[in-house]
Amino acid sequence: MIPLLIKAAKVMGRLFWLQAYGERGPFVKSLPDNHTRRFAKLNYGPWDRLDGNKSFVDGIGPKPAGANFSPADMTKEEFAAWEQPGKYRVNVENFEKAIKTLSNTLLTPARQWRLRGWLVN
Repeated sequence: MIPLLIKAAKVMGRLFWLQAYGERGPFVKSLPDNHTRRFAKLNYGPWDRLDGNKSFVDGIGPKPAGANFSPADMTKEEFAAWEQPGKYRVNVENFEKAIKTLSNTLLTPARQWRLRGWLVN
């Protein structure tokens, strides 16, 4: 059971990186030293979460209010005024892709079949 939880945590870590910043690999490789790389990995990006999300990487400004959920230049007022049905809902297609990726990685074929049946029903 513990190995499955570790695998799931790794997948969730990758998904959180995408939500918080974007692609981890190129960003981390571009950092100048190991200390900065380690700090970026702890913060899931170039913003210090314990210091008001201030950037600790030269050339990267403040954290966008919408992170990777909405356009970087969209204000809270523009988001509130945006007439989009379901704007607060989870994107079901992306959710199902994430679940299928997790199931393919973590579950036996019999359990994958049961999970896929649950998603369809």
